[in-house]
Amino acid sequence: MEGEIWKDVVGYENLYKVSNYCRIKSLPVNVAHSRGNGMTRLKKEIIIKTHISTKTNYGIVCLCKDNVKKSHQLHRIIAMAFIPNPQNKETVNHINGVKWDNSLENLEWATVGENNRHKFEVLKYQSKKKNKLSRTIYKYSFDGKLVSVISGSWDVCLKYRKKAMNVCFGYNNSFDNHVWSFVPLEKINKNRIGRGRYKIKTVYQKGLDGTFIAEYDGIKDASIKTGVSKTMIFNCVKGQILSAKGYVWSYKK
Repeated sequence: MEGEIWKDVVGYENLYKVSNYCRIKSLPVNVAHSRGNGMTRLKKEIIIKTHISTKTNYGIVCLCKDNVKKSHQLHRIIAMAFIPNPQNKETVNHINGVKWDNSLENLEWATVGENNRHKFEVLKYQSKKKNKLSRTIYKYSFDGKLVSVISGSWDVCLKYRKKAMNVCFGYNNSFDNHVWSFVPLEKINKNRIGRGRYKIKTVYQKGLDGTFIAEYDGIKDASIKTGVSKTMIFNCVKGQILSAKGYVWSYKK
């Protein structure tokens, strides 16, 4: 085809090539002959058939390497070959929203957040269920100060997203020493500010002679600031041992 440019399929170099016209071909290669006896034959170059997934509507192609067959999304193969990605963004976005339109003009690299914002804000996608992903999230410190306003859950770090959402939906009262909420501070249950789901007990640190030394926001805080293990402090406040690391530990009464 006139103007068609071919490049190696990333991860399948010397085996397959992909073109700017969204076609994929296998390269000539010697394969074992069906007759055996160590004989080989030349497998000719052919254009690989692609199909549209009935579940995702993405173009799919099956490639083989080291006798292992694996299905790949066609738009990612094309983007990795032809579209620069200097920021190492993780997804490929279809600009016009048509998932099987894999022309270079319709593809762009995007973060998960950018991809979702494009879906809901540009393409005006309407979910059958209440759209939870695009709801604004407010992040507060325990003293009620606004830390940040997040445009949607896709902008929350993937590693912590589930735990943050559990707080937003009320399953927990806090996460990562912050309160996360879909509503502003004035509408948040005030019992959530300053404490997590389980009430944190203040811990006193005293000398062996009973002299007060310091107080901490729970056993974890005391352990971090003093270097005494949480287990030893816990055993002490529970009365299982008299002291830990030369100190007496107790809960605030």
